[in-house]
Amino acid sequence: MRYYVCLDGYGHLRNAISEKELTEKYNNDPDEFLKAMCSSGPDAKTERTTGHVNTLRFDNENELNDYCNVKLIKLDKVVLV
Repeated sequence: MRYYVCLDGYGHLRNAISEKELTEKYNNDPDEFLKAMCSSGPDAKTERTTGHVNTLRFDNENELNDYCNVKLIKLDKVVLV
């Protein structure tokens, strides 16, 4: 299954959603997902956002959770990847 992972400008994990959620909530547009995750309000402009959306593939949600946990641990310990 494909997941979309939003990282802020510093590489911190903000949110992850499934391909189905992207279609239902953001009209299948990763830029809309990024705008929603990085904005400070509904009228925020895309030009002001920093960050990016990665597309990752996992067999199930548990693998996604493992990835997110590892990503958070590495960021907290400042491990260079």
